[in-house]
Amino acid sequence: MTVQRVADFPLIELIPALTSKGWACSLRETLTAYHDDGGDRLQLVADRGGRLLLRRTVREGKPEERVVGGAHRTYAVQREFLVVSTVMTTIATLEDFEMALSTMMSLASDASSEAAEMGKEHV
Repeated sequence: MTVQRVADFPLIELIPALTSKGWACSLRETLTAYHDDGGDRLQLVADRGGRLLLRRTVREGKPEERVVGGAHRTYAVQREFLVVSTVMTTIATLEDFEMALSTMMSLASDASSEAAEMGKEHV
């Protein structure tokens, strides 16, 4: 068994696991992946040190819209309220990725104690 150097995590090997689940991936110095899940927008960033960051953005309620008349013009105003959840962790091997991503998604979508209990397996 070989030990990976800290800055040598094989990011390219994460791409098939993500694309098979509908994620759009871009690989440069870091791997950035996006997934739209209903009203949720998910962004995953992974670096060569095995660090993962998952950001989930959800619109809270319907946007508020109004039209305001002013001097010589009309303005359309829209206000939305977003909830942004961010979860970070580090993985050491490719085998850790699927479980870590699943746990991160649960933690990002639910602040309940059940999701927190799931996260204990990576502590």
